[in-house]
Amino acid sequence: MKIPYDEILGCVRKSIAPQKAFKELIDVGKSQLKSPLWDAIPTPDTEADVTSAATWLQESFSKYPPTGVYLGMDTVNENDGKGKNVEIGMTDVPGPLPLELEWIYDGFDYGENHLIRGLYEIHKGYDALDLQEPQSLLADYVFYLGYSGIVLAAALDKMQVRWESLFVWGFHSGDLAFLARSTPAGITRLATLGDE
Repeated sequence: MKIPYDEILGCVRKSIAPQKAFKELIDVGKSQLKSPLWDAIPTPDTEADVTSAATWLQESFSKYPPTGVYLGMDTVNENDGKGKNVEIGMTDVPGPLPLELEWIYDGFDYGENHLIRGLYEIHKGYDALDLQEPQSLLADYVFYLGYSGIVLAAALDKMQVRWESLFVWGFHSGDLAFLARSTPAGITRLATLGDE
């Protein structure tokens, strides 16, 4: 099964209400695979997820305004809602401003991990369905990449980040995408794959 990256990233790229973006994300899933999965997923409290993520990011940036931020999705360490599904790595080394990814392999200052509660609830919901490939893979991409991107981009918007930085997010051992770029003028959502 081909992962619908463009459609998933399109839901993240739009500056629309997170709840509306989540509904569009579900529609992406439905368009790719007919399955009871899409109607079985609990609707997350997007506003609570965005507020919690904005608070976490603000605390993470309290030491210095990083020029590069890596937000890594973690699908295996949620620990019944007591663990994490996002980790953060930051750098203040100048240079990650072009759209390239080499800087993420040079070492980071790691901050506290975070749990996007709604993502955990969604994961728990589709995990209970005991999905097999390709449904499980599609669900991971739609929700871990898509929903996390919606929440994290909206959190950056809410924080009104006003320094030069590049934000990258994605899977630890897989696909990475450019989430956003910040400047003194504000945030621009990118939501494009890292190899483009």
